[in-house]
Amino acid sequence: MSAPDFDRFAYDSQDFEDYHALARGCDGWDRAARALDAFEYDDDDGALPGFDNLFATQCNARGEALRRIEAMARAFVEDVLFGASDARAADSIENAPATKSGSVGVSVGAAYEGDGTTFERFWDVADVLARGLRRSNCESSMTLRELYYVMNARSAPKRTSEKQLQATIRKLSLALSAPRCALGIIATSKGMVCGRCHIETASGQRFDCTAEGWPISGDLFELDACSIHSDAAYVIVVEKDAVFNKLCAERIYEYLPCVLITAKGYPDVATRKFLWLLETVLEGSGAKFFGLVDWNPHGAWILATYSSGSKRSSIDAAEFVVPLTWIGLRSEDLRDVAADAMQDLTTRDAALIRNALEGDDAHPLCSFREELRIMHDVGKKADIEALYAGRSDDFFLTDYVSKKIAAREV
Repeated sequence: MSAPDFDRFAYDSQDFEDYHALARGCDGWDRAARALDAFEYDDDDGALPGFDNLFATQCNARGEALRRIEAMARAFVEDVLFGASDARAADSIENAPATKSGSVGVSVGAAYEGDGTTFERFWDVADVLARGLRRSNCESSMTLRELYYVMNARSAPKRTSEKQLQATIRKLSLALSAPRCALGIIATSKGMVCGRCHIETASGQRFDCTAEGWPISGDLFELDACSIHSDAAYVIVVEKDAVFNKLCAERIYEYLPCVLITAKGYPDVATRKFLWLLETVLEGSGAKFFGLVDWNPHGAWILATYSSGSKRSSIDAAEFVVPLTWIGLRSEDLRDVAADAMQDLTTRDAALIRNALEGDDAHPLCSFREELRIMHDVGKKADIEALYAGRSDDFFLTDYVSKKIAAREV
């Protein structure tokens, strides 16, 4: 496999001298990591950026990410020229352990055996992002879907799947110690919030979330610039959009002083960050955080992702952890679920449960083992909607949620 053409990365003369001096004497990607460690994001301000500073904050962070990509490319090219590192297996880009300072490097050789597809994809993605940032003076951004189409337009007939692209972005984010938003990648809006919460955006728009739901922005910079106000005593994270909409229609926040949040399934980074920001706003108020998910292993995984993160979490999501208490659906509620509303566990469900039950105490689902063991024993699972199957018009889900919260507060 031929190495990517790194001459397509442009540098000015001073940058070249800085990168060259930083890179000299280091080995392989350790050299790149040390060069990148010399560049630090300026976090001295501490305050959340307002509208006047949001644009500058975005550009500065993306400009820093661009400099890190260029430094990494320069260090790699020198590694190729000087042959400093041994050959590695073709597609083994592995994250090195974090140092005491928290920085993370990537250990990978310059010379590769095999076709090196993963290796080549890593640099192709870095090139696309660097070109986009440089061309727009670090002002533009793109969604993951847009990046997917760009990558496949330039790499035909070798297509890149979304799963492969996401894995590559995680590696690149870790290699640069830079969040995805600093690389110019933003998520499409997925999460929603409703209830006793007022939000003022960076542009000065104000939203009363009791009047209408607010779509959580996929741009983490915009979330940082939002001003959030809430007097909620409870925050309820709901797995499903349909259940979220039912509770909103019942105006649960008029009966319970609460905020509802949903990511419509497995949580994205933006929804997790908003939840974390809301927890920060409510810190010291005694507000409690609950999870309302299906009674199945996927519901447990969703709770675990919010509460303790994920092994696949990118650098963006590592700190956005908010512990949730599982209020439902639980095994104690099965007496209110019709037998024909229950579902058999799939092979995949059984495997997830078995791994959790047989794993050690570090397993993400270890705190849910009692519920998972009951699922295993009965061989069944149930959705939240099973509570009101066939009687949705006269079933008040707010009553169920209120009773479950009251039971957890005893």
